[in-house]
Amino acid sequence: MKMKKRMAAMMLGAAVLSQLLGGCAGSGSGGGDQSGGGASQSGSGVQSGGPQTGGVQSGSGQGAARSGGSGEKILLRWALWSADTQPYWRPIADAYMEAHPNVEIEIIDLGATDYATALQTQLAGNDAPYDVVAVKDGFSFVSMILKGLLKPMDQSAIDMEAYGGNLAPLMWEGEVYTLPLRSDFYVLFYNKDIFDRAGVPYPGNDLTFEEYDAMVRSLTDTTFGSEVYGTHYHTWDICVQGMASAAEDADILAGDYDYMRPYYEMVLSQQDDKACMDYSTLKTSGLHYLGAFGQGNVATMLMGTWSIGTLITRINEGQYPDLGEWAVAAYPHKAGKESGNTVGNFVGMSVINSSENADTAEDFVRFAAGAEGARIVAEKGFMPGMMTEETLETIFAVEGFPTDEGSREALTSVKKTVLENPLGENSPEIFQVLNTGHDYIMTGTMTVDEGIAYMNEEVGKIGK
Repeated sequence: MKMKKRMAAMMLGAAVLSQLLGGCAGSGSGGGDQSGGGASQSGSGVQSGGPQTGGVQSGSGQGAARSGGSGEKILLRWALWSADTQPYWRPIADAYMEAHPNVEIEIIDLGATDYATALQTQLAGNDAPYDVVAVKDGFSFVSMILKGLLKPMDQSAIDMEAYGGNLAPLMWEGEVYTLPLRSDFYVLFYNKDIFDRAGVPYPGNDLTFEEYDAMVRSLTDTTFGSEVYGTHYHTWDICVQGMASAAEDADILAGDYDYMRPYYEMVLSQQDDKACMDYSTLKTSGLHYLGAFGQGNVATMLMGTWSIGTLITRINEGQYPDLGEWAVAAYPHKAGKESGNTVGNFVGMSVINSSENADTAEDFVRFAAGAEGARIVAEKGFMPGMMTEETLETIFAVEGFPTDEGSREALTSVKKTVLENPLGENSPEIFQVLNTGHDYIMTGTMTVDEGIAYMNEEVGKIGK
């Protein structure tokens, strides 16, 4: 039994995310929703906006020294986003300070919307304003590495195997510059009530894309006033392009996107038949994907596991009264291939190279992204980067978390996670082209063939 649990934990760990964090989204989009709300300026030890924006700090860290002399506390300044809406930041800092009374951690909330830009702007000076930074997306992560801003960590002090497959894709030229605090991947959310009313069996964890397409069409009801959408795609490019990359096990940086054709054709056909909401309408309305799923007339939705904790929180707050009972299934796969591939992202923890307290900062990062931090993240209903037997059981024990066997299997049977935005020096330019091409195709500005030809040509000018 222990061996089975261990295998389940390691398989979940193997869900190696394709790009960075985010929830929130493709082309630097998806992971954004992992972040929650915007800037905050309340609570002990939180400063909003950072040291050069006039933010007001309060609470912890006021009497601590940056480098800690005799009898002085060591001050670590931790830059992150959404301190008041992401429920694990503060408990992690508090747990470390409790275990290390000689350390004070000051949280600086830079807000979620422009976090990466604000962070790199403030790191551009000669003096390091922070000791530890949370990594929100792969583009800024690579940029900080290339600028020499991040410290390579001591691999001999890291239990590399404990991260399963979540750490290897985040390494750069053999060095560890970040540890995954969270590792999220896409699953199929589904509304059990809609399946029951339609007399359609719940989706299993070995669903091909052809079976998925037939299923969502069978759940669709176009009757005016009582419409039911068989599925829902958010407007992020990763929702289609990531689907294709995971299904075909393709390198999205390679510059040949012909493999995406059948997946765009499937989604556009579903849109024409009103099996999903119209892309242009969604872009105009700005409807949040949980808002769409939560209104109770969407049968399925391919979305990241970061949504689970947020969905539970909103339901507990009284939102989405029409949703009913929901669960998750594994991401669909290409016919003829085994199930287990999906798309994902991560939230990382890194040390600033010029920190005066780099050793203490690195110890804190190992703590936050290690077993203790993983326990705290799991208790809040989110998927930690280090998945152990304990955290596996902890996350399933969260009130409101789906506990049916199908959901458990879906969350523990991932074999490979394709990063939303794989690490590369030219990734930002490549994904800008892919995002534009996605918009051209989904709005009908270009046909599928024309859009793919555009992406092939423009990315070919860039290279990896």
